[in-house]
Amino acid sequence: MAIMHFETKLNHQAVNPLSNATGLIQFMPFTARRLGTSTSALLAMTEIQQLDYVAKYLMPYKDKLNTLGDFYASVL
Repeated sequence: MAIMHFETKLNHQAVNPLSNATGLIQFMPFTARRLGTSTSALLAMTEIQQLDYVAKYLMPYKDKLNTLGDFYASVL
C-alpha cells in the first residue's frame, strides 16, 4: 500500500504523460504486455482488478521481498 500510495496516491487511473506508465504501481507498457495485458486495459480496470496484476508482477520476487525497500526496488 505504501508503494502504491507513493507512486499514485492509490489512484488506479494514474497515467504518467511522459512514459505512459499506468495504474497503481505505474506499469510500463512493456511490463503490462509481459503480464498479459496492456496499459489501456489496466486503465479500464478497477483498483481491485489491478491488484491481481500487482501480485502477478511481484510473484517472481516473492523470496526476495523482506523490507519495504526490497518491494520498492522491485517496482522501480
